[in-house]
Amino acid sequence: MDDMALLREYALRNSEEAFATLVSRHIDLVYSAALRHVGNHHQAQEITQGVFVILARKTGSLSPKTVLPGWLFQTARLPCLAKVKWTQCTGIARLRRGQRN
Repeated sequence: MDDMALLREYALRNSEEAFATLVSRHIDLVYSAALRHVGNHHQAQEITQGVFVILARKTGSLSPKTVLPGWLFQTARLPCLAKVKWTQCTGIARLRRGQRN
């Protein structure tokens, strides 16, 4: 079955098997994209889990023309960028606090 057929199966019948197949098919892509952006194994795992939670919630609203690997990559990228930005901002704030002391 292709990705969109598996998504339909999950959306219509709540098929855990279909969703598990999607996860096993794409988990490495999502994890490696997350790890590349955040550089931290634990954070990359959290982001990967979050991406598949989002997929489960949005399955019914995805266009039939969705290219799932691209959608997963983009969905992984957004929280990564937020984490990197947050980490940089907190690091800068710590530096500034240190400079004031």
